[in-house]
Amino acid sequence: MCEPGWGCRTFDSAPFRLYTTAMDGKAMVKYLQERGWVVDRIHGSHYIMVKAGRRPIPVPVHGSRDLPRGLVRGIMREAKEE
Repeated sequence: MCEPGWGCRTFDSAPFRLYTTAMDGKAMVKYLQERGWVVDRIHGSHYIMVKAGRRPIPVPVHGSRDLPRGLVRGIMREAKEE
């Protein structure tokens, strides 16, 4: 599950490391779609993800370039079920 010394937290009943692994924009869009978010529109290189009763989440998709760790954590925190 969680390796010692990594400071893991649980997120959606799965281990969620405080320092997440690399993830590109397309993988983040897929992650959100698996949790019920849908692509509302694409504005430039940003996918705008929406879900009923929640604020829209913009996800930058810049080819295969990885998203910064802080942005990944912020998007996951915003998408977290309550």
